[in-house]
Amino acid sequence: MRYLISFSVFLLAIGALRVVGCADDPKGETIDHGWGDPERIADGYDPDLAVDASGAAVVVWLYYGGADSEVWAASFAPEDGWGTPERIAADDGFARYPRVAMDPSGSAVAVWQHDGQGGQSEVWAAAYMPAGGWQAAVPPDSDFAGDTFEPSIAMDASGNAMAVWVRVADNQGTVAAARHTPTGGWGSVTRIDDDQIGYPSAPQVAMDPDGNATAIWNGDDGERGNAFASRFTVDGSWGAPENIDDRAPGSAYGHRIAMDAKGNAIAVWRQEEEDQEDWPSRIWANRFTPASGWEVEPSRIESLDGAGRSRAPAISVNARGEAVVVWQRWDEQTQEGAIWSNGYDPAAGWRAAAQVEADYIERYDAEPDVAIDPNGNALAVWGGVFNYRGTVWSSRYTPRSAWDQSVRLDTGGDVAHPKVGVDASGKGLAVWPPLTGGLGASVWSSRYGDGPWTDHTEVWQALCDGYCERAVVCFPEDVVLAECVSECMAVRERMPCNPNLEALDVCVAELEDWDCSFFAYEELPYQCHSVCSGPEGTVDAVAPKQLLETGKL
Repeated sequence: MRYLISFSVFLLAIGALRVVGCADDPKGETIDHGWGDPERIADGYDPDLAVDASGAAVVVWLYYGGADSEVWAASFAPEDGWGTPERIAADDGFARYPRVAMDPSGSAVAVWQHDGQGGQSEVWAAAYMPAGGWQAAVPPDSDFAGDTFEPSIAMDASGNAMAVWVRVADNQGTVAAARHTPTGGWGSVTRIDDDQIGYPSAPQVAMDPDGNATAIWNGDDGERGNAFASRFTVDGSWGAPENIDDRAPGSAYGHRIAMDAKGNAIAVWRQEEEDQEDWPSRIWANRFTPASGWEVEPSRIESLDGAGRSRAPAISVNARGEAVVVWQRWDEQTQEGAIWSNGYDPAAGWRAAAQVEADYIERYDAEPDVAIDPNGNALAVWGGVFNYRGTVWSSRYTPRSAWDQSVRLDTGGDVAHPKVGVDASGKGLAVWPPLTGGLGASVWSSRYGDGPWTDHTEVWQALCDGYCERAVVCFPEDVVLAECVSECMAVRERMPCNPNLEALDVCVAELEDWDCSFFAYEELPYQCHSVCSGPEGTVDAVAPKQLLETGKL
């Protein structure tokens, strides 16, 4: 089925055209604008993002200069855009895992792991004030003689922050926490696990507006990996650690946690189904309330069966306690990955799992992130890999319409692993890095709420008609014209906003001149994108055959 291979790549190439957002969206949702143009922030990779209620944001990332990896940061203001990037870590060595959190006034705290040239790993942190910028970086656990690594950070409404990380000394690991205040800096370090928990790793922390915090991490109870949690209250004390998934089968990994305005917390993780031969994994959750504590039995919130493997859950909770969880599922039978979701309503509980990408194109989608606004609307972002090329995608959820058609955010290059945040009005901001870091890598962003919407159905219909008619001529045994056009238009619904109608009109006309050999050539659709992207592209819209003769294809 030579046509089918080429057509699949062609559909992805359609998504490679610059995606702009949608104003006056006929769906009539609260926010009637889509994603704006991608903007390059700076050289770098592995960004983390925090967005406050006003839409201000801080992003931190790593920059590799050939000898060291450094921590850099930039702030975003809705009225001014991105500020000048600055380096916030000055030590030699390799920085890893930068993380950042913000309070409602725009203050932020960043943490990261620093691997020194002597081989020791150490957690560092820096605080940011909108009026004064970044303060000097310090190690919160400077008196500890061993290694500290894998930090996580959260902030409350008053600008207080809580960080958690792993300590290792004499081959013994523990989980530590410390609180940062705007006036006092970092306080004393507290161990929050105990000797009954082995091999602790990957701690995560969340805070409510009043300063209560909940931490979750992976640990071994002597039989398997479990999810453990501990709670900090504003009186200044941590509670005893609890095993919050001991009623679930298999080992637990990839924990994430979020809290609402009342101090309720939801933890999610990947749980292995160890009683089955193919070792599938599912997404589980447990909920904490200040009145009742953790639920006695965790919930399997994913209802899918079969040999699939679900992993990498991300969760966001709004002040009312509504939550959205997104996660990736790998299907062993089809060898494909897709993004799924669950929603939580405090009054009704967990909703059934739903596929975020209802019009999914075969590719490997992974590493999702999600953010929910005060009205229960959510933005999800994720990375997609197709034919070894990385891309970034997004979909929006509303309580009325569920998930909408997914759209591609990037304009080219191997990119993935995006992060997203939303403000109180539902406007969003996404950042993403290259698929792999290193020299020449760049961090990009796009804002949800900045793009105009235009209906280009007629242009897309012409493009689909022209492509499919030519495909029928080339491969009559493989193609049914009506089915081809229908499939092409269905994919068009994913990317309804095209910025360059004139170039597409030219491309439609040129389809008549394409030789059938082009349809059998797997890379043809990518060349079609470069030809038909118009003024934004690198070549003029001329016939592919001419480009081939001139050596440009």
